[in-house]
Order: sequence, then C-alpha cells, then structure tokens
Amino acid sequence: MKKKTLISKRPKGATGRGPATDKPAVGDSQIKVWQSYHVITEHWRSDLQFEKDELNFFRKLISEHFVQFMDKDHAERSRKLTAILTKLDKHRDELQTRIAEHGAQMLKIVKDPLLFVDALLYKHDQEQLENEMLTFIKSHRSLKKKLMLLSEEILRSEKIKHLLAGT
Repeated sequence: MKKKTLISKRPKGATGRGPATDKPAVGDSQIKVWQSYHVITEHWRSDLQFEKDELNFFRKLISEHFVQFMDKDHAERSRKLTAILTKLDKHRDELQTRIAEHGAQMLKIVKDPLLFVDALLYKHDQEQLENEMLTFIKSHRSLKKKLMLLSEEILRSEKIKHLLAGT
C-alpha cells in the first residue's frame, strides 16, 4: 500500500526561505460551500428570532387578551397549547444557541479558509441543524394553526355573547 504524503504549499510571494505552511490548499468551490453554510446559518438565526417574537405574541394574546373570554373548554385547550408553546420555545432557545455556535465557527472558516477543518464533521453538523430547523418550523406552524383556530373560536363565541346580550 502506497503511503500518501501531504504536500506543503508555500504562501503566495514566499521566497523559499522559512517554513512552508502545512495547511492544505483550499479551492474556490470549497470556500463557496463554507460561505453558503454561513449565509444559511445567518438566515436560521434570523428565522429563530422571528419565531421567538411570534411565540411571545401568542403567549401574550392568550394570557392577557383572551383569558377573560374563555369558557372551560377554551381554557383547557389554551393550557395544553400553552404547554406546547413553552416546550417549543425551549427547543427554539437550544436550537438558537447551537446555531449561533455553528455560525461563529462558519464565520471563522470563511474569514480564514486555510484553517484546518474536518469538512465532513461540519457538513454533518450543517445537515443535522437543517433537519432540526425543518422539524422546528413544522412544529411551530402546527402550533400556530391550532392557536389561530382557538383564537377564532374565542372571538366568535365572544361575538355571539355580545349579540345575545344585545350589546
């Protein structure tokens, strides 16, 4: 079996004196891949911040505005959805932390593409985070749909109460 050797590449403009760098050459296509990972990660961070704001809005909507209009059925459904909202928010927090760490690493690589990195490890991390983001977004959309339906029911029932009361 033939042994592979790592060929050192001298920095551009090197005179031949001094140590050669032992970092492998990085092609433009690989740099573009790291840049795209970084851009995607930044989009995820932005999306998660929006999701955080939206979850807070729903929490306030239920606790501050609809609680006075709820009957027992609506209150029970609201408690269940609020529990799901809390779990989803915790998952969002954890995901946001992991994505921030991953994004910081991607930024380091983009700024200095000659850093030695385990490309397969970061590609795996990127794919894993992408899958988790998709799962989170699906869960968030499902919760939003349920919250919107509950909100509509509460508003309809309150409107009916006003109509029946003649106000």
